[in-house]
Amino acid sequence: MPPAPRLLVIDDEPLLLRSVQRLLDRAGFAVTTTADGADALRHLEAGAWDLIVCDVNMPPLPPGHLLAHIERQLPHLLPRLVVTSGDLEGAVVRACLERTGCRALPKPYQWGELVTLLGTMLPTARPAQPA
Repeated sequence: MPPAPRLLVIDDEPLLLRSVQRLLDRAGFAVTTTADGADALRHLEAGAWDLIVCDVNMPPLPPGHLLAHIERQLPHLLPRLVVTSGDLEGAVVRACLERTGCRALPKPYQWGELVTLLGTMLPTARPAQPA
């Protein structure tokens, strides 16, 4: 049996984070979560993630900082990134999504939407290695 896909979930809403972790654990993912933007940076730099689900605004970092960091410093992660937010239409977020082609899932989303989207990304996802 192949190993479970490694998934990093980054969100500052604790209840949502716990619910998503339980759901994705049951769906067969090996889930790591963080509710802190600075901790998320450490996880992103240190891990080989199959998929990443990331909220746009992650305190204590400025809004959009995490996405900008991934785009500049870790572009090999962009094809495996799902961006979530209650405001995906903001100018900074929209420009980033258009530049990078990242997938987006507006909050609030249905659990089935998240699992389906991640499932469509898996056939081509392998742990990312820096270019």
